[in-house]
Amino acid sequence: DEKAIPYKRCGKLIVATNEEEVSRLDALYQIGLKNKVPGLALVDRQQILEIEPYCTGGLMAIHSPNTGIVDWKRVACSYGDDFMAGGGTILTGREVDTIKDVGKEIRVNCKDKSRITAKHVITCAGLYSDRVAAKAGGKSSPTIVPFRGEYLELRPEKRYLVRGNIYPVPNPKFPFLGVHYTPRMDGSIWLGPNAVLAGSREGYSRS
Repeated sequence: DEKAIPYKRCGKLIVATNEEEVSRLDALYQIGLKNKVPGLALVDRQQILEIEPYCTGGLMAIHSPNTGIVDWKRVACSYGDDFMAGGGTILTGREVDTIKDVGKEIRVNCKDKSRITAKHVITCAGLYSDRVAAKAGGKSSPTIVPFRGEYLELRPEKRYLVRGNIYPVPNPKFPFLGVHYTPRMDGSIWLGPNAVLAGSREGYSRS
């Protein structure tokens, strides 16, 4: 609200569809209570249908009414505006070559032959975070194995089927959130993601 960034508080259901998932759901609910998640509640089959009329396969669910959605690009840009307003400079298109601590300062040498000096450096490089961490003197493991998540989009005439976020109970056998329904700020509804082993770190396309 302070930054006038639009958002929608559409809520979220984490839905158990069998008895094994119900037991895991309760454990997840207890974690939410310990973390003092506001408004969190366990709901039964009938309550699920009151919240999401077309979610017919659920036995029990966690309902988080305060979960919302936002355009994260706008959030990131707002952080950038705050940083620059505080005297910071944002540089893009600079591929890091080496990071050296020379005592009084840290030198970040880029492949375009430019250099950035600072008292402190925080590396946060997404899919390249392992490589950049190694350049900063960190461990070379673990190594990132890139996976690509692919989504489907509901047809506009089917958007009425989903009101808020609908998630499965996390499966501890897999390090993924699972396929879920996600409303978007533009009104669209995404279904996904799957997890496809990508051929490269920036292998965003299917080809």
